[in-house]
Amino acid sequence: MKRQFLYPANMKAKPKLWLWSVRDVIVVGIALIPSVLAAVGLGFYVPAAGTAVYAFLSIRLEDQSVLDYLKRAVRFFVTGQQFFIWKEGDRHGGEELQHPGADRNQRLFQKRHYNRKRQ
Repeated sequence: MKRQFLYPANMKAKPKLWLWSVRDVIVVGIALIPSVLAAVGLGFYVPAAGTAVYAFLSIRLEDQSVLDYLKRAVRFFVTGQQFFIWKEGDRHGGEELQHPGADRNQRLFQKRHYNRKRQ
């Protein structure tokens, strides 16, 4: 008897189960147990609503979820440090706003531009 093995097209892709990643399915499954117990025993439906909201936000389509987007937005707008360097610009004669990696970006641009000219 000849064995046949089926492999996914992308071997580096994260494992998915229906519309969720396996990690999210485990989290929802574990959160569902106390949610159901609280709903049945105490008539308290807030944990079940929280579990349902998490399950909805963690649905993955094309390797992106709403929860990932919200985490990045909070990190950028609320918890992330906004860092600016004010430096006098010689081009415009006034002050110029630069971010910390501006010199590195300028070097990379010059390197790419130089390589294009050589081709």
